[in-house]
Amino acid sequence: MREHPRWSDAAETCVPCARKAPRPELPEHPLFAPWRRELRETAPTCVDLKVPHYLKPESFDPGPGDCFAHGSVAWLDEPRWPSCGVCARPLEMCVQLTPAVLADFLPGGRGLAALFCFHCGVAKNSDPRVAYVRLVEPRHRVTGPEAWQSASSGWRRESLRVTPASPATELPPAIWYRYRSEITPETASSALFGFNALDLDGPFPKGFDPDQLEEVGEEYDDWLAQQRGGASWGGARLGGVARWDQADATPSCAHGEMPHLLDYGGGQFLDGALHVFSCRERVCELAFVAEF
Repeated sequence: MREHPRWSDAAETCVPCARKAPRPELPEHPLFAPWRRELRETAPTCVDLKVPHYLKPESFDPGPGDCFAHGSVAWLDEPRWPSCGVCARPLEMCVQLTPAVLADFLPGGRGLAALFCFHCGVAKNSDPRVAYVRLVEPRHRVTGPEAWQSASSGWRRESLRVTPASPATELPPAIWYRYRSEITPETASSALFGFNALDLDGPFPKGFDPDQLEEVGEEYDDWLAQQRGGASWGGARLGGVARWDQADATPSCAHGEMPHLLDYGGGQFLDGALHVFSCRERVCELAFVAEF
Protein backbone atom coordinates (compact mmCIF):
# COMPACT_ATOMS: atom_id res chain seq x y z
CA MET A 1 0.00 0.00 0.00
CA ARG A 2 2.86 2.38 0.77
CA GLU A 3 4.51 1.70 -2.59
CA HIS A 4 1.30 1.49 -4.63
CA PRO A 5 -1.41 3.63 -2.98
CA ARG A 6 -3.53 3.85 -6.16
CA TRP A 7 -5.42 0.76 -7.28
CA SER A 8 -5.92 1.44 -11.02
CA ASP A 9 -7.00 3.88 -13.72
CA ALA A 10 -10.01 1.78 -14.80
CA ALA A 11 -12.52 4.64 -14.54
CA GLU A 12 -10.37 6.87 -16.76
CA THR A 13 -10.32 4.28 -19.58
CA CYS A 14 -14.12 4.34 -20.08
CA VAL A 15 -16.57 6.81 -21.55
CA PRO A 16 -18.53 7.90 -18.44
CA CYS A 17 -22.27 7.34 -18.14
CA ALA A 18 -24.49 10.32 -17.27
CA ARG A 19 -26.80 8.13 -15.21
CA LYS A 20 -25.59 6.81 -11.87
CA ALA A 21 -25.66 3.21 -10.75
CA PRO A 22 -25.49 1.76 -7.22
CA ARG A 23 -21.95 1.21 -6.02
CA PRO A 24 -20.87 -2.46 -5.93
CA GLU A 25 -21.28 -4.28 -2.64
CA LEU A 26 -17.96 -5.95 -1.89
CA PRO A 27 -17.37 -8.15 1.16
CA GLU A 28 -14.35 -7.54 3.35
CA HIS A 29 -11.08 -9.11 2.21
CA PRO A 30 -7.82 -8.87 4.17
CA LEU A 31 -5.57 -8.56 1.11
CA PHE A 32 -7.60 -6.04 -0.92
CA ALA A 33 -8.88 -4.03 2.06
CA PRO A 34 -6.55 -1.02 1.48
CA TRP A 35 -8.10 -0.41 -1.96
CA ARG A 36 -11.69 -1.50 -1.28
CA ARG A 37 -13.00 2.07 -1.01
CA GLU A 38 -11.34 3.14 -4.28
CA LEU A 39 -12.69 0.05 -6.03
CA ARG A 40 -16.25 0.87 -4.94
CA GLU A 41 -16.07 4.59 -5.74
CA THR A 42 -14.41 4.28 -9.16
CA ALA A 43 -16.20 1.20 -10.52
CA PRO A 44 -17.23 2.17 -14.10
CA THR A 45 -20.92 2.43 -14.93
CA CYS A 46 -22.13 0.50 -17.97
CA VAL A 47 -25.35 -0.58 -19.69
CA ASP A 48 -25.64 -4.23 -20.61
CA LEU A 49 -27.17 -4.85 -24.05
CA LYS A 50 -28.94 -8.17 -24.36
CA VAL A 51 -28.53 -9.73 -27.80
CA PRO A 52 -30.86 -12.77 -28.19
CA HIS A 53 -29.28 -16.09 -29.00
CA TYR A 54 -28.75 -16.11 -32.73
CA LEU A 55 -30.08 -19.67 -33.12
CA LYS A 56 -33.49 -18.49 -31.86
CA PRO A 57 -34.17 -15.30 -33.80
CA GLU A 58 -37.30 -13.23 -33.29
CA SER A 59 -39.27 -12.06 -36.31
CA PHE A 60 -38.43 -8.36 -36.18
CA ASP A 61 -38.26 -5.47 -38.65
CA PRO A 62 -36.30 -2.73 -36.89
CA GLY A 63 -37.43 0.87 -37.02
CA PRO A 64 -35.37 4.02 -36.38
CA GLY A 65 -36.24 3.90 -32.68
CA ASP A 66 -35.03 0.30 -32.16
CA CYS A 67 -31.71 -1.17 -31.06
CA PHE A 68 -30.84 -4.29 -33.04
CA ALA A 69 -28.09 -6.63 -34.20
CA HIS A 70 -27.40 -8.89 -37.21
CA GLY A 71 -29.72 -8.86 -40.21
CA SER A 72 -29.79 -7.07 -43.54
CA VAL A 73 -31.31 -3.78 -42.38
CA ALA A 74 -29.58 -0.61 -41.17
CA TRP A 75 -30.76 2.93 -40.40
CA LEU A 76 -28.11 5.34 -41.69
CA ASP A 77 -27.41 8.93 -42.70
CA GLU A 78 -27.20 7.96 -46.38
CA PRO A 79 -29.47 5.71 -48.46
CA ARG A 80 -26.76 3.19 -49.38
CA TRP A 81 -25.39 0.02 -47.82
CA PRO A 82 -21.68 0.47 -46.92
CA SER A 83 -18.96 -1.68 -48.49
CA CYS A 84 -15.44 -2.67 -47.45
CA GLY A 85 -12.79 -0.21 -48.57
CA VAL A 86 -10.33 -3.06 -49.16
CA CYS A 87 -12.29 -5.81 -50.97
CA ALA A 88 -15.48 -3.86 -51.91
CA ARG A 89 -17.75 -6.57 -50.48
CA PRO A 90 -20.87 -5.42 -48.59
CA LEU A 91 -20.22 -5.02 -44.89
CA GLU A 92 -22.00 -7.23 -42.37
CA MET A 93 -24.34 -5.66 -39.82
CA CYS A 94 -23.15 -6.08 -36.25
CA VAL A 95 -25.17 -3.77 -34.00
CA GLN A 96 -27.07 -0.47 -34.13
CA LEU A 97 -28.02 1.67 -31.11
CA THR A 98 -30.52 4.52 -31.08
CA PRO A 99 -29.66 8.11 -30.14
CA ALA A 100 -31.82 7.76 -27.01
CA VAL A 101 -29.79 4.81 -25.71
CA LEU A 102 -26.43 6.33 -26.64
CA ALA A 103 -27.29 9.73 -25.11
CA ASP A 104 -26.14 8.79 -21.59
CA PHE A 105 -22.65 8.20 -22.98
CA LEU A 106 -22.42 10.47 -26.04
CA PRO A 107 -25.11 13.17 -26.07
CA GLY A 108 -25.74 14.98 -29.31
CA GLY A 109 -28.71 13.32 -30.97
CA ARG A 110 -26.86 10.61 -32.88
CA GLY A 111 -26.96 6.84 -32.59
CA LEU A 112 -24.25 4.32 -33.40
CA ALA A 113 -24.04 1.88 -36.32
CA ALA A 114 -21.36 -0.82 -36.49
CA LEU A 115 -20.90 -2.92 -39.65
CA PHE A 116 -17.80 -5.00 -40.34
CA CYS A 117 -16.03 -6.96 -43.11
CA PHE A 118 -15.16 -10.41 -41.79
CA HIS A 119 -13.25 -11.19 -44.98
CA CYS A 120 -10.60 -8.51 -44.42
CA GLY A 121 -11.08 -7.56 -40.80
CA VAL A 122 -9.25 -10.50 -39.25
CA ALA A 123 -5.96 -9.35 -40.75
CA LYS A 124 -6.78 -5.63 -40.57
CA ASN A 125 -8.53 -5.56 -37.22
CA SER A 126 -8.33 -1.78 -36.65
CA ASP A 127 -8.21 -0.48 -40.22
CA PRO A 128 -11.08 2.00 -40.68
CA ARG A 129 -11.55 0.80 -44.28
CA VAL A 130 -12.89 -2.60 -43.16
CA ALA A 131 -15.76 -1.30 -41.03
CA TYR A 132 -18.50 1.29 -40.79
CA VAL A 133 -18.39 2.30 -37.10
CA ARG A 134 -19.98 5.72 -36.91
CA LEU A 135 -22.36 8.04 -35.12
CA VAL A 136 -25.45 8.34 -37.31
CA GLU A 137 -28.87 9.94 -37.53
CA PRO A 138 -31.23 7.05 -38.38
CA ARG A 139 -32.91 8.75 -41.36
CA HIS A 140 -32.74 6.14 -44.14
CA ARG A 141 -33.78 2.49 -43.97
CA VAL A 142 -31.13 0.66 -45.99
CA THR A 143 -31.14 -3.03 -46.90
CA GLY A 144 -28.18 -5.18 -47.80
CA PRO A 145 -27.83 -7.18 -51.02
CA GLU A 146 -29.74 -10.43 -51.43
CA ALA A 147 -26.79 -12.53 -52.59
CA TRP A 148 -24.59 -12.49 -49.51
CA GLN A 149 -22.17 -15.07 -48.17
CA SER A 150 -21.36 -14.32 -44.56
CA ALA A 151 -17.78 -14.80 -43.41
CA SER A 152 -18.44 -14.36 -39.68
CA SER A 153 -18.91 -17.08 -37.11
CA GLY A 154 -22.62 -16.58 -36.54
CA TRP A 155 -24.37 -13.88 -38.56
CA ARG A 156 -28.13 -14.21 -39.03
CA ARG A 157 -30.17 -12.72 -41.87
CA GLU A 158 -32.92 -11.86 -39.39
CA SER A 159 -32.51 -8.67 -37.39
CA LEU A 160 -32.42 -9.37 -33.64
CA ARG A 161 -33.85 -6.94 -31.13
CA VAL A 162 -31.28 -5.65 -28.61
CA THR A 163 -32.60 -4.79 -25.15
CA PRO A 164 -30.70 -2.30 -22.94
CA ALA A 165 -30.65 -2.97 -19.21
CA SER A 166 -30.50 -0.42 -16.40
CA PRO A 167 -27.10 1.12 -15.63
CA ALA A 168 -24.92 -1.07 -13.42
CA THR A 169 -21.35 -1.07 -12.18
CA GLU A 170 -18.60 -3.32 -13.48
CA LEU A 171 -15.33 -4.06 -11.73
CA PRO A 172 -12.70 -5.33 -14.19
CA PRO A 173 -11.44 -8.91 -13.78
CA ALA A 174 -7.82 -9.67 -12.95
CA ILE A 175 -6.94 -10.39 -16.59
CA TRP A 176 -7.90 -6.81 -17.55
CA TYR A 177 -5.49 -5.47 -14.95
CA ARG A 178 -2.84 -7.89 -16.22
CA TYR A 179 -3.10 -6.52 -19.76
CA ARG A 180 -3.25 -2.96 -18.41
CA SER A 181 -0.09 -3.49 -16.33
CA GLU A 182 2.11 -2.76 -19.34
CA ILE A 183 0.57 0.73 -19.52
CA THR A 184 0.22 1.53 -15.78
CA PRO A 185 2.95 -0.43 -13.95
CA GLU A 186 2.83 1.98 -10.99
CA THR A 187 -0.66 0.94 -9.82
CA ALA A 188 -1.38 -1.66 -7.14
CA SER A 189 -3.44 -3.83 -9.51
CA SER A 190 -0.51 -3.97 -11.95
CA ALA A 191 1.90 -4.86 -9.16
CA LEU A 192 -0.35 -7.69 -7.95
CA PHE A 193 -1.66 -9.08 -11.25
CA GLY A 194 0.73 -7.86 -13.95
CA PHE A 195 3.18 -9.73 -16.13
CA ASN A 196 5.90 -8.68 -13.68
CA ALA A 197 3.81 -9.20 -10.56
CA LEU A 198 5.49 -8.72 -7.22
CA ASP A 199 6.24 -11.72 -5.06
CA LEU A 200 4.20 -11.33 -1.90
CA ASP A 201 6.38 -11.11 1.19
CA GLY A 202 5.23 -10.87 4.81
CA PRO A 203 4.11 -9.65 7.16
CA PHE A 204 0.62 -10.47 5.87
CA PRO A 205 -2.71 -9.04 7.05
CA LYS A 206 -4.64 -10.96 9.64
CA GLY A 207 -6.77 -13.65 8.02
CA PHE A 208 -4.64 -13.96 4.90
CA ASP A 209 -2.73 -17.22 4.43
CA PRO A 210 -0.34 -17.08 1.42
CA ASP A 211 0.10 -20.86 1.57
CA GLN A 212 -3.55 -21.24 0.58
CA LEU A 213 -3.20 -18.90 -2.39
CA GLU A 214 -2.10 -20.27 -5.76
CA GLU A 215 -2.53 -16.99 -7.61
CA VAL A 216 -3.51 -13.53 -6.45
CA GLY A 217 -5.57 -12.85 -9.59
CA GLU A 218 -7.66 -15.95 -8.99
CA GLU A 219 -8.25 -14.85 -5.41
CA TYR A 220 -9.37 -11.43 -6.65
CA ASP A 221 -11.80 -12.87 -9.24
CA ASP A 222 -13.29 -15.17 -6.60
CA TRP A 223 -13.74 -12.12 -4.39
CA LEU A 224 -15.46 -10.18 -7.19
CA ALA A 225 -17.83 -13.10 -7.77
CA GLN A 226 -19.27 -12.42 -4.30
CA GLN A 227 -20.36 -8.86 -5.15
CA ARG A 228 -24.02 -7.97 -5.48
CA GLY A 229 -25.57 -5.71 -8.10
CA GLY A 230 -22.89 -5.96 -10.76
CA ALA A 231 -23.43 -5.91 -14.52
CA SER A 232 -24.13 -9.08 -16.50
CA TRP A 233 -22.89 -9.80 -20.01
CA GLY A 234 -25.65 -10.22 -22.60
CA GLY A 235 -23.62 -10.11 -25.80
CA ALA A 236 -22.87 -6.38 -25.91
CA ARG A 237 -22.20 -3.53 -23.50
CA LEU A 238 -22.09 0.25 -23.50
CA GLY A 239 -19.43 1.69 -21.21
CA GLY A 240 -17.22 -0.18 -18.80
CA VAL A 241 -13.76 -1.45 -19.64
CA ALA A 242 -12.89 -3.22 -22.88
CA ARG A 243 -13.23 -6.98 -22.46
CA TRP A 244 -9.82 -7.70 -23.99
CA ASP A 245 -9.28 -11.30 -25.04
CA GLN A 246 -5.60 -11.11 -26.06
CA ALA A 247 -3.93 -7.81 -25.06
CA ASP A 248 -4.74 -4.17 -24.30
CA ALA A 249 -4.71 -2.51 -27.73
CA THR A 250 -6.46 0.76 -26.78
CA PRO A 251 -6.17 3.19 -29.72
CA SER A 252 -5.19 6.85 -29.44
CA CYS A 253 -6.19 9.98 -31.34
CA ALA A 254 -4.91 13.55 -31.36
CA HIS A 255 -6.26 13.96 -27.81
CA GLY A 256 -4.55 10.94 -26.28
CA GLU A 257 -5.70 7.47 -25.35
CA MET A 258 -9.33 6.96 -26.37
CA PRO A 259 -11.89 5.89 -23.73
CA HIS A 260 -13.84 2.69 -24.31
CA LEU A 261 -17.45 3.08 -25.49
CA LEU A 262 -18.85 -0.27 -26.66
CA ASP A 263 -18.11 -3.98 -26.71
CA TYR A 264 -20.06 -6.19 -29.10
CA GLY A 265 -19.77 -9.95 -29.49
CA GLY A 266 -23.22 -11.07 -30.55
CA GLY A 267 -22.06 -14.48 -31.77
CA GLN A 268 -20.06 -13.01 -34.65
CA PHE A 269 -16.61 -12.62 -33.07
CA LEU A 270 -16.17 -16.08 -31.51
CA ASP A 271 -14.59 -15.50 -28.08
CA GLY A 272 -13.57 -11.93 -28.90
CA ALA A 273 -15.48 -8.74 -29.54
CA LEU A 274 -15.63 -5.52 -31.51
CA HIS A 275 -14.27 -2.84 -29.16
CA VAL A 276 -15.31 0.74 -30.01
CA PHE A 277 -13.61 3.87 -28.63
CA SER A 278 -14.45 7.58 -28.57
CA CYS A 279 -12.28 10.69 -28.51
CA ARG A 280 -12.00 12.34 -25.09
CA GLU A 281 -12.89 15.68 -26.65
CA ARG A 282 -15.62 14.14 -28.85
CA VAL A 283 -14.19 15.68 -31.99
CA CYS A 284 -12.27 12.80 -33.64
CA GLU A 285 -13.87 9.85 -35.44
CA LEU A 286 -14.72 6.71 -33.48
CA ALA A 287 -12.03 4.01 -33.53
CA PHE A 288 -12.35 0.24 -33.17
CA VAL A 289 -10.30 -2.89 -32.51
CA ALA A 290 -11.68 -6.33 -33.44
CA GLU A 291 -10.64 -9.49 -31.57
CA PHE A 292 -11.52 -13.02 -32.66
